[in-house]
Amino acid sequence: MRGALIATFDSPEATTTAAHEATRLGFELLDAFTPFALEGVGGDAPYRRSLGWAALAGGFLGAGVTYALEAFSAGVAYPFDAGDRPHQSWPVFLIAPFEIGVLCAGVFGFICLLLTTGLPRLNHPFFDLEDSDRVSRDRFMLAFA
Repeated sequence: MRGALIATFDSPEATTTAAHEATRLGFELLDAFTPFALEGVGGDAPYRRSLGWAALAGGFLGAGVTYALEAFSAGVAYPFDAGDRPHQSWPVFLIAPFEIGVLCAGVFGFICLLLTTGLPRLNHPFFDLEDSDRVSRDRFMLAFA
C-alpha cells in the first residue's frame, strides 16, 4: 500500500464516523480492516475496473486463432475432396473455436485477475504494521489514499 494513510480506531462508531468524514474531505477510502462488517463503510470504496473486457478479448483471440488454424489446415495445407463439398465449410468449423474461445476467456480472465490484484503475494506490507494482528479481534483500521 504505497502512499496510504492508515488510521486505527477502538470502536465501530468512531470508524464509521471517520470513514464518512474523510471521504467528505476528499480522501479516497482504499480499504477497511475490521473484525466484522460495518454498515456504510464498505460501500464507500470505489469499484476499480472490470476484467470482462480482458476475458472477452482472450476469448475472441483464442476462437479466431482456432478457426484460422482449422481453415488453413482444411483448405490450404491438406484439402480433401469429399463428395465435391467446399473445403471452407464454416458451420463445421464453429464447434472447436467456441470451446477454445470459452477456455481462453477463462484463462485470460484469471491471469488478468492475478495481475491486477498483485497475487500471489506471500507478504503484504499491511502485516508489517504494529496492530495489524489485532484487526481480526478488537481493532478497526481504515486505509486512505
